[in-house]
Amino acid sequence: MRQLLKITTTLALGLVFTAGTTFAQSNNASVDQSGDDNGATVEQVGSSNDAALTQRNYGGSGHEADLYQEGTDNMAEVLSQGGAGTNMVDLDQVGANNSATIAQLWGQNTAEIAQTGDENVVNVQHRGSYQSTAEVMQDGDGNVAEVLDIGQTGSNPNTGNEAVIDQDGDGNEGVVDQAGDDHSATLKQGDSAYESDGNYGDIRQEGNGNTASFSLKRGDNNDVSISQTGDQNYSEYSVASGDGNDLDVSVEGTANRTRFSIDSDWGSFSSSNTLSVDKDGSTNYFTGSIKGSSNTVDVTQHGDANRIGSDWYTKDGVSIVGDGNSATITQMSDMNSASVTVNGSNNTATVTQN
Repeated sequence: MRQLLKITTTLALGLVFTAGTTFAQSNNASVDQSGDDNGATVEQVGSSNDAALTQRNYGGSGHEADLYQEGTDNMAEVLSQGGAGTNMVDLDQVGANNSATIAQLWGQNTAEIAQTGDENVVNVQHRGSYQSTAEVMQDGDGNVAEVLDIGQTGSNPNTGNEAVIDQDGDGNEGVVDQAGDDHSATLKQGDSAYESDGNYGDIRQEGNGNTASFSLKRGDNNDVSISQTGDQNYSEYSVASGDGNDLDVSVEGTANRTRFSIDSDWGSFSSSNTLSVDKDGSTNYFTGSIKGSSNTVDVTQHGDANRIGSDWYTKDGVSIVGDGNSATITQMSDMNSASVTVNGSNNTATVTQN
């Protein structure tokens, strides 16, 4: 039997001679459910409210939690624990200085979090889960989003999870940390309508068959780091119409594939961006293109039979269109190949093979 518990703490007093509205403050909602097919809904409007929700099952069907908070300085904490079925958490926070912590343990889990406003924080953890999804959308400035897929030893390793962070605004921070195999991490910052400046992004993956993707549209002075350790991993990153951005990529393992794009968007070129890539291992691939000015690409490959170009979404190799760009490629060891194409003025391409 499905159990539904709804807690509403809402107070709105419209005063005739004032333009203000008074909301509920410092309310606490606590829900603890054990068993199968549970459902809980918590709604809070105001400031300094707390919501704590715990759902557990150990072999039956999954459960669902829905939370909505509107106001400032609100806090939501969810513990979702189960061994079978699909456990779902849906959280919406509207306002500033709100925080959310979601922990989903074991089983197949889904977490969807949306935060609108400034200085909000969300942390999502998947432990010992499989084919789980965490989606975080933040609209505003100074927000922080962190998704952790943490593996466990024994019969509960993390496999096949998906993490998506989508941030629009300035000064935001997005972090994805995944351990295990066949994970997917997507970090998006900015869109075509508004510039997103001064953001920080970090994707860390350890395992095999993982995929990492970063994309930035219309943003300046952003800092992004991507790290992958393992075999047969994929990574791709793109900057469209952004200036002064810094992308650092580190890949260690065998048969890893990487592509990049620094391009124009809405008729605006990308300038003064820096891309540094260090790949350690054998039979790795790298390819990408630059369209803009004064951009710098530095690629170092350690190991045998590595290639720049001629594989995986072939560009082919490092392709440069524009002025004052620089590409430096260094390959260490044997049986490596590199291809560089340059069109424009005052561009520099250097290839060193040892």
